[in-house]
Amino acid sequence: MHTCKGDYYDRRGDVDVKLISNEQISEMFIRKRDIYTERKIFPSVKMEDLRLDLLPMLRQTAQNRLEYGKQHPWMGMDDFEMLKSAGLYAEDPVTKDYGFAQSVGRDPFRRRQTMGRKGVE
Repeated sequence: MHTCKGDYYDRRGDVDVKLISNEQISEMFIRKRDIYTERKIFPSVKMEDLRLDLLPMLRQTAQNRLEYGKQHPWMGMDDFEMLKSAGLYAEDPVTKDYGFAQSVGRDPFRRRQTMGRKGVE
């Protein structure tokens, strides 16, 4: 990525592609970041901020995807251990802080309802 006379260009192979919309520029910055936005850690988000009432549904969905007679590991974990095993609570590789990842606010079924902060949809 580079700029020339106020215009942004994205290097793709041997070609410089001029970016003309703010959306293209934003997408390029996100793509070129060292860390994916879903993995961004928010140390200030606590368990009580989350929609923990959705966890039983997620556990049951995971269980239903297994063969009959097998038990998904989430069925025996407490809520915090389940979120850690799903990669939703982790260490920020840059700051070394621990916290919930941005993706904890995204519903795995891609509906507007989220597991994020209570009252936010």
